[in-house]
Amino acid sequence: GNPTYGVSLFNDWDGNMVMYVKSLATAYFGYDEFDFGLYDPDTGKFHDCLDPDGPYMYTLKFINKLNQKGLVDPDSMTQKYNGMSEDYQNGTAFWNIFNWMASGTYNSENHTSAGKAMYPVCPKDAHPIVYGQSVYGGNRLWTIGAQTAYPELCMAIINWFSTPEGFMTTQYGPRGVTWDIKNGKTYFTDLGKLTSADSKTNMPAPYKGTYGDGAFQINNITWSSDAYNPLTTSETYNKISWESEQLPPQTDIEKRWRDWAKASTPDKYMQTTNYRVSPGSLYTGAGVPDDLSMKWNQVAECVKTETWNAIYAKNDAEFDSIVKKMIKDAKSYGYDECCEHTRKQAEKRFAAEKQARGVK
Repeated sequence: GNPTYGVSLFNDWDGNMVMYVKSLATAYFGYDEFDFGLYDPDTGKFHDCLDPDGPYMYTLKFINKLNQKGLVDPDSMTQKYNGMSEDYQNGTAFWNIFNWMASGTYNSENHTSAGKAMYPVCPKDAHPIVYGQSVYGGNRLWTIGAQTAYPELCMAIINWFSTPEGFMTTQYGPRGVTWDIKNGKTYFTDLGKLTSADSKTNMPAPYKGTYGDGAFQINNITWSSDAYNPLTTSETYNKISWESEQLPPQTDIEKRWRDWAKASTPDKYMQTTNYRVSPGSLYTGAGVPDDLSMKWNQVAECVKTETWNAIYAKNDAEFDSIVKKMIKDAKSYGYDECCEHTRKQAEKRFAAEKQARGVK
């Protein structure tokens, strides 16, 4: 068979840091990504990513240890999201910090009927972050380019995405084809049950190709999935809240996981963990100042490149050498200036979050 690995990574979600390294810190410590580091919503403290004793270095060392044991897919540094996704769909990688990224592709009918599945298990000492809903909206924007030839059409599309049916379509496909609502209750059609479990499901005429070929590709949303859908009686947009999805275990392995987790769904299980809340607030990031832009880009490239090199270090000595070089080079590009900007932003964010919590 194909070679298997503990974890498969990918690089096309990297930003100021390597996505998987900072996201592991977010999932384990409950700290939110914040420029070149991580932010503690409980204290307002900013942990810069190059702090030798900080959360980013901790998780980087953990992933390197996995690699030293031969558990990291060697293609991780160069492959994209689709390559990683295939590894989990095929069962050639076994661990992922994003439940939906792994179980969402692996738990097909073929696998679950054969007694195989992936389900979440949260370490007892972990504090996964939970983002509180905000009445002020999220931190991602919908914009229309100033030079577009069809601004009215762009606005009409965004408006439709913002309707209940439009948002449902972006999440689950076309109404009447993959899902519908009857007597105020949402349900998947027979086809929708298949497409929800496997994006490679072939679509019937008049559609062509697979469900994934036509699935929503924009990495943004217009509603929180846990907001109530006004087209229903009391259900949210999130399928786990639908009455039609409140089913008894469908397979023996699902029953075993439910019995172990003492919960009927992954979301309900995660509610029993020691999660840390990042409250919604009026804080909006200031962005990168013009006078820091060049330094910022150089620092980001350095951090990402050397983080990947550190992941693949063959031993502790090589790892330490790469990290030492990363710190030296990043500081020469202006890392400390970038972090000073972020520390000031962390103070503003914490003040806004205290206000949202009702704390003076």
